[in-house]
Amino acid sequence: MENPYRVLGASAPRMLGRRETIARIWTLLEGKTPEHVSVVGPAMYGKSVLLQEVASRYAAGRPGYTTAVYLDMAHRTPDSDVEVRRRFLGKLRRALGELRPEIVEYLSIEDVAPRERLQLVSHELEGKGDTLLVVVDNFDDVLASPGITRELLDDMRMAASRPTLRFVCGSRRPLHELCGADDSHPSEFWKIFHDAPVVVGCFSSGDWQDVLAPFEEANVGLEPGARDEIVRWTGGLPVLAAAFLQALSEGVERGTKVSAEQASRVGERVLDER
Repeated sequence: MENPYRVLGASAPRMLGRRETIARIWTLLEGKTPEHVSVVGPAMYGKSVLLQEVASRYAAGRPGYTTAVYLDMAHRTPDSDVEVRRRFLGKLRRALGELRPEIVEYLSIEDVAPRERLQLVSHELEGKGDTLLVVVDNFDDVLASPGITRELLDDMRMAASRPTLRFVCGSRRPLHELCGADDSHPSEFWKIFHDAPVVVGCFSSGDWQDVLAPFEEANVGLEPGARDEIVRWTGGLPVLAAAFLQALSEGVERGTKVSAEQASRVGERVLDER
């Protein structure tokens, strides 16, 4: 079968599982009183895959949202407030280019500071009744930069108080710890978010049907006990599950079935090799 599983790579792999997690985010974003959402989870647990999926689904528009932008702060991490704002302006240009070309013109006024340009655009979007979903990934990384100040977080909090922007922020540590970790970031930005973060952890029992769906799509069955072996060897840890299933998919032919013994042998091989 063509291997659908990937551990690392330059782009995000296909999201598998996480239906309950996505549904929880939708409930918070699209409820009667929409909320800002904090997504928390350790590195390599699929947090970025989930956040990119959220941004992708909202980019085309969903109830209450015009479009979405995705900012990954781990890549070319901004080292100043101005650089964060410029990064955001660039994302807004691409997202609004065809939807609101008249507003994009405001984003390109070079003799106006990025902070003022963002305020102007926010005002214009509010006048049109637009709401943008802003997905910020690896929020820890930008706050680790000594060039980032409380002023940026306070500006983000002020922007979030308007109906034009709604945030989904992904981080390894809870936002209340990040925003008050030291004297440089004693902001109450974290208080705008729903009080219970959406936690990205190991795959739950409800995730496995979707995680194993590529086998069914390739007409490859799992004999009784094979799924139990997969869960036993990986513990539901996403990066380990991807490595295990990538190895299991190698050499499996369409129309065949995977036995528990075969799955266990793959587990031993992955343990040695990976």
